[in-house]
Amino acid sequence: MSDGIKTLLGALVITAVVIGGILVISKSPGASLVSTAHAQTCNQSAEECYPQIDLEDQKGNIYTPESLKGDVVVINFWASWCRPCVSEIPAFARVHARYKSKGLTMLGLQRDWDGSQSLQEFRARTGLDYPVVIATYDVALDFGLPRALPTTLIYDKNGKLQYSHEGPLSESQLESIIEPLLKN
Repeated sequence: MSDGIKTLLGALVITAVVIGGILVISKSPGASLVSTAHAQTCNQSAEECYPQIDLEDQKGNIYTPESLKGDVVVINFWASWCRPCVSEIPAFARVHARYKSKGLTMLGLQRDWDGSQSLQEFRARTGLDYPVVIATYDVALDFGLPRALPTTLIYDKNGKLQYSHEGPLSESQLESIIEPLLKN
């Protein structure tokens, strides 16, 4: 094979990988989020399913994949030093308050930690009212090691990943994603 053909094939492979990556991360809030393929129940070996890990919040509550079945689950990676994270937390808290009795579980996965007193002060300042889990490296790795903060992952009632977004989400964006999932 000539060097020109090798270079062309290499460029095509790189282009395909880049385009594939862009398509995966560019789902917009207005896009159709539910399809028949997504109605399948997740299992341990299925791709894009809630990971088979237990999470413990800072109050000692345990969230297992089994206990989350039947709920729409919002996982939001954040840090207290991340301004976009802090700016979206009040909107997430309002959505959590409105939908928690309708089958929504929201978990904040905190990427920094400097003691529970600091978290209590942070909660009071931002209105954060949903459970917070310390996102160790291993926990972050189980969720695909998000590259940016904030990162939000939304799973349907069967544990299938329906939405992934790097960067802040508004209250209306978050609602437009979870409402159809709560109805299914």
